[in-house]
Amino acid sequence: MKPPKLSELSGMTAGGSNSESRLDTVGSGAALSSGTFNEEVYRKVREAKANDSIVLQIIGDRTPVRVLPLPPASGSNPQGQSVFVSTLLKQTGVDERFGRLEAVLYRHSPDSVEGLRMEVQFADHGAGDVRPESDYALRAGDRLVVREGQFGGLSSLVDMALQR
Repeated sequence: MKPPKLSELSGMTAGGSNSESRLDTVGSGAALSSGTFNEEVYRKVREAKANDSIVLQIIGDRTPVRVLPLPPASGSNPQGQSVFVSTLLKQTGVDERFGRLEAVLYRHSPDSVEGLRMEVQFADHGAGDVRPESDYALRAGDRLVVREGQFGGLSSLVDMALQR
């Protein structure tokens, strides 16, 4: 199944209603607004891909979109040092800035304008360390979307009861 193109998504929402502003979900039932991917972000992702960098997008920040370089290649390591999602969150201070986090990694893909969606899961429902199975090694052109986690409501209680 091929993910939809950005042009196919215009005016659509997850529930099929144009009155909602929800497009994609993160973690356990939380939603990022459809404004997470726009023309500026598209340009930044292209810039990052061309310059061996990644895009860090923090929803609600004064500077929401940042292009960060990956470590350069060296003689002993021609591909450069691997940087993982957890390392990026720690080095940028994002993990300490918010009590709870929600994050999604979008990997550059020729089949999708937004990229291939890869969920980032945390050990303690958004607070704490990134779970090893979703602590992805970052590649040039990746876009990590982060926001403060939403806590509360029935879905959070169900997730805690089921230890998800």
